Amino acid sequence: MFREAPCKDGVMRVNGRLRVLIFLITLIGGLRFFGGLAWAVPVDPQYLLVNKTPTGCPPGSTQYCWFPQDPNTLDPRAIDEIRERIPTNGTTNRKLGVSFSVWLLDLSQDIQIQDIDRLLNIAETKDMPIYLKLDGFLWWDNRPDLWNWWDPSLPGYNPNNRNNVEWTSWDSNEAIKISWRNWGSQLRVKPQPNLGSRTYIEAKKAALNSVIPRIVSWYNNLSSDRKYLLAGVEIDNELSIGTNFYYYPDGNSYLNQDPALDPNIPADWNQLDGGFVQLGYAALTSYGYPPTGEPTKDTLNHVMSLHINEMVNHVAAMGLPRNKLFTHGIGKPYYYTHSLTQVATPGWSFYDYAYNPEEALDFPTAIAELDNTPWGAVEWWNMNPAIPWLTAFNNTLNYDNNKIVNIFSYESITFPSDLSDAIINVLNTPPACWLSPAAANPVVINNTTATLSWETPPNSEAVYLNVSDSPERLPSGSLRYLNVVNENVTGSTAYPRTFSPGTYYWQVVVDGCNEVGGQRRITPGSFTIPYPPGDIDQDGDVDSLDVVGWISLLTSGDLRGDIDGDGRVTVFDFSVLVGNFGG
Repeated sequence: MFREAPCKDGVMRVNGRLRVLIFLITLIGGLRFFGGLAWAVPVDPQYLLVNKTPTGCPPGSTQYCWFPQDPNTLDPRAIDEIRERIPTNGTTNRKLGVSFSVWLLDLSQDIQIQDIDRLLNIAETKDMPIYLKLDGFLWWDNRPDLWNWWDPSLPGYNPNNRNNVEWTSWDSNEAIKISWRNWGSQLRVKPQPNLGSRTYIEAKKAALNSVIPRIVSWYNNLSSDRKYLLAGVEIDNELSIGTNFYYYPDGNSYLNQDPALDPNIPADWNQLDGGFVQLGYAALTSYGYPPTGEPTKDTLNHVMSLHINEMVNHVAAMGLPRNKLFTHGIGKPYYYTHSLTQVATPGWSFYDYAYNPEEALDFPTAIAELDNTPWGAVEWWNMNPAIPWLTAFNNTLNYDNNKIVNIFSYESITFPSDLSDAIINVLNTPPACWLSPAAANPVVINNTTATLSWETPPNSEAVYLNVSDSPERLPSGSLRYLNVVNENVTGSTAYPRTFSPGTYYWQVVVDGCNEVGGQRRITPGSFTIPYPPGDIDQDGDVDSLDVVGWISLLTSGDLRGDIDGDGRVTVFDFSVLVGNFGG
């Protein structure tokens, strides 16, 4: 309680308030520097998402159907409807959100951008977290330039396109023209993409190049206390070989006949080919496998992993952090491990085992590699009528650091119902303990000294600082080689140290919530200590070897000899080298 001095003109009262304000600012600044405040670390909560279907609404399911082909249908009033039916935003550490698909190869670049901008705007204005499913896998109907290898009379024809689709043998003459998919009922789709095709991969990267920077910019411009509005960005949807693109014997012969005459055989995904025709030869060929034998679970899992890793590495390089970047794979008939990467949070579909993911074959093995870091049930619907919805939610949300349950789909939910009641119950019940990642501050570099600093989140119990000279990471996102710094820095928020010139990779690892089994969050970063001006051979000093090296660069005009940065190699560069000689 501050007592104000009596005054006649109010000047002393104003000055007193200023002094109080200055004191509070100083106090807060000191607390933030020494211990870190909760608001300094963005909350990265659990999410319970409802997916707005992009392929049509059942009658009466909603007044606001969203279609990615028409950005004008992305009506923000859909969020008001969701909130009316699910009257809670959740809690600080468990939030309601919405997911939606944008098709990378089935929409024009302009439509993709409009979709993304609209969805991000809806998230911000309606205070509703958004999960963006950027799918360049399931739908590519409008890219005949990638798949039409057989019909010169149709757009996009190129016989070399046979290398962009799957084959039924090691012979490219066995390329397919058609596939089938069953989402409750069978439908025809375009041929399965060849996951190893460079043309196909580069087409997806080109689409990502136009939308990811917009998402990253939007996310970076959110205030720290609103970064939860980006629930995540998913790259591709149920990436697999055959599962959503199965192929019947002599399937190409059905292409020009009435789809009603197509065979309709239930899949058996206890078999690698689902009981249909084995695909994957094209992908294996593209990734350098010798043309012998048949595809196996191991080889197909490997090529799927290679494809997923390349795509998410491309996105991560544009600045999207691991805790906001997701993969999306499946389990049976493959291993869950194909969704594990160094830079993204792994996600999978759960239907048969949505009631309890722990019972899915091989799934605990994949989860063990994450070392208490998050994963996502990025497509989820409880198919077991014997298990109550609330039990299924809790079994999934509480299993080993799950971060997301994405209900497929919003339009399938009846309101009110046991399912809708369970959703509200779960949202109003925060996780017993939840840990957000630490916030890494910009690295301050002074000559060869780098000061690393960070803010720790609530519920953290131990903090570790690691620095490596290698960028390689484990599936958990942790640095693989902790060969420069590996220290327990619990209780500290800054670490100054002298480093040799070069590029370094660092991370703050926070452990906490041990009372609920333990949680780990990893915040990565990198920094570069510059070489001394004139250190031509980059061995950390300027000596006679650098003089010899510079003279050869002067003779050739190689701009590596441009020490003063004026775009030329001249005697002025040599004077800088001499000035640093011996340093």
